[in-house]
Amino acid sequence: MEPRPFPIIICLLLTLGSAGGSWYQDKLEGTNEPSFKITGSILNVTAVEGRRASLICSVSMLQDRQVSWIRKEKHPVILSSGTIAFTSDNRVSVSNHPATQDWELSIDRARTSDSGPYECQVNTDPKLNLGYNLRVVPAAAVIQGEQAVYVKPGSSISLSCTISLYSVPPASIHWFRDGRLLNLGSPRGGVSLENEKTPQYTRSTLLVTRAVPDDSGNYTCTPTSGHPASVTVHVLDGENPRAMQRGDVSVAVPGVKPTFLHQNLLILLVLYLT
Repeated sequence: MEPRPFPIIICLLLTLGSAGGSWYQDKLEGTNEPSFKITGSILNVTAVEGRRASLICSVSMLQDRQVSWIRKEKHPVILSSGTIAFTSDNRVSVSNHPATQDWELSIDRARTSDSGPYECQVNTDPKLNLGYNLRVVPAAAVIQGEQAVYVKPGSSISLSCTISLYSVPPASIHWFRDGRLLNLGSPRGGVSLENEKTPQYTRSTLLVTRAVPDDSGNYTCTPTSGHPASVTVHVLDGENPRAMQRGDVSVAVPGVKPTFLHQNLLILLVLYLT
């Protein structure tokens, strides 16, 4: 009796079934072509000048395709292909984070001139495109310390204002009190400015000596480029419960009037003795 060819037939069926199952699974999952995880007409991204601006493009099923970043100007500029940057601007870099499908375009020390349309592109046929609109907003000035400063008459008011701008550093920083430009040459005297400029920041320190109650008000530092910052100064006669004087320069610190403590201790003592 000749052997039955059942094992061979079974193996063939299993092989065909496996292939058919894989084909059917591919149909269920799609064509396995690259696609963006996030879709939309335009993705808006806001960054602050002087800090890093990041555009992230997530691509599924990339396989052997390449991701490119393009700046969509009047004449489009190819910034990168894969992780290789084609621009001479060393602020620009592209990274593909390990174990992710994210392709990140980074612009260090972002400038307002970096604002505009960008595009993430995958070299399929036809090409996949995802648009971004980057908006780099000017940085804001910062006054070190508390938003409310309390000083005693005769002491000094010292306010330091700093702003970090990389594209167009401010030519100067102006100081205002209650909306009026401070006059360094006024008959009052004792008002001076110290300015410092570096590639990273511009700083202006205002010093008002021999403070009087008329020096109270809202002080604003306004850079020629960038957003202003304000602080309120109170010149008070007598000790304030929220601040105390240290040396010749005001420092805002929490505190309590000693007379209030003395009164309470006296009341407790009388109650204890009676």
